[in-house]
Parts: sequence; structure tokens; C-alpha cells
Amino acid sequence: MEREYARRKREEGKANADAWLQREAHAFVTRLVDQGICTIPAPNENRQVATSSSRSSEKTPLGKDGKPCKRTRMENRNVANVSGGPMMMVLVPVCAD
Repeated sequence: MEREYARRKREEGKANADAWLQREAHAFVTRLVDQGICTIPAPNENRQVATSSSRSSEKTPLGKDGKPCKRTRMENRNVANVSGGPMMMVLVPVCAD
């Protein structure tokens, strides 16, 4: 698809090449859905919208009582690599109360 996109971009322009790519991507996803490989959420499905208060609580770790921590510290933790690579040491915030 990359070669075809490059050819279309060169001969027909970027807008036409982008439109072709969108059509091809939509057709590919439709084939995957028809085969039962993946699903697409319904457009009218109620999705949870994050608010500013929920975002701030996600950044602040919660203590054992479930309330946001007043003091935090950074701690090295081993985190698995989901793509199959080795585990890595990552700094994560933890409650210091």
C-alpha cells in the first residue's frame, strides 16, 4: 500500500491519495469485522468522558484509604514490556503518607 500511496500522491496529488487511503483502510476494517476478527463500537454507544477532576486524581496516587496522597515519592519498579521485550525499570509515583 505504501508504494501505491506514493504513486497516487505523485500522480494525483496528496488529497486524492489520502482519500484513497481512507477508503482502503475502511474496506480493510470492514473485512476484519465481517470475518469476526475485530469489532467496532457502535457510534451511539455512551462513552465515558474524562473530566478534569478525574484526570487530576489519575495523576495523584491513591492511599490505602482510597483518597489522593498528600505526599508522594518516586520509586523504581520493574515494568513488563507488552511488546515482548525485556522488563524495564521505570520511575512511578507512590504514596509517602
